[in-house]
Formats: sequence, C-alpha cells, structure tokens
Amino acid sequence: LEAFVNFYGQIYVNGEAYVFPCICHTNASIARHAFQQLKILLKKWASSTMLSKTPAVRTHLKDFDEAFANFESVYVHELIAIERKSRQPLASAIHLDRQLQKLEHASKKGSRCILDRDAPVMIEHDTLLSMSERRQRQCSE
Repeated sequence: LEAFVNFYGQIYVNGEAYVFPCICHTNASIARHAFQQLKILLKKWASSTMLSKTPAVRTHLKDFDEAFANFESVYVHELIAIERKSRQPLASAIHLDRQLQKLEHASKKGSRCILDRDAPVMIEHDTLLSMSERRQRQCSE
C-alpha cells in the first residue's frame, strides 16, 4: 500500500540508483487515484443508507483492485530485477573466491587445476574497487 501511495520514482541499492519505468509511475498514479476514490465513497457510505450504495462500493472496490494489481505486477517485477542485479557482484565474488581456492589447493599439491570457465561472471573490473578508489579514478581520468 505504501509503495503506490508514497511512490518515489527510484530506489537506491548498494549506492546505485534504479529508476522505475514510466508504466510503474502511471500505474502508481492510477492506483493512488482509485484508492482515494474508494476512501471518499466509504466515508459517504458509512454515513448513509448502506444498501443503496452497495453497487457503487462494489464498483470502486473492483476498480481499486484492478489498479493495485496492475501497479503491483510491474513494481514487483522491477524489484526482482533490481535485486538480481544488485546481488550479482556478490555472486561473482563468491565464484571468483572458489576459483582462487581451487588454484591454491592445486598449487599446494603441485598439480594442475581446471577452472570452471563456463560459469557466468558478469562483473566489471571497477566493481571490486572501493567507492573512494572509484571516485579517485573517475576524477583523475
């Protein structure tokens, strides 16, 4: 509920800003409007004859439910994508650490080591640098 009521078009994860697509903004606005209309109707409904307003309440509940479902679908999909991307540097670091452990173990035994080259590693060289090192490098370029 808070996600569309107080929708901010971006989220920060690991120091990186992720901007939600326009459809998410639009769906948040539609859901927010439907929610406001439902609240107004429910306040009126509470102070009037209940049975005479039932179809209107049903319509507003249906409108809100559809608007919220549309917003939630896009919003959750985007959050999953953000989480997947933000987790990638850690997954890559774990993979690289395991490869290094294999090399160290093989080196101690004096044998050769076959590394897993097919494992997906989507990590940029700069990802392993600290934020201050990254800023220093950007400023000096």
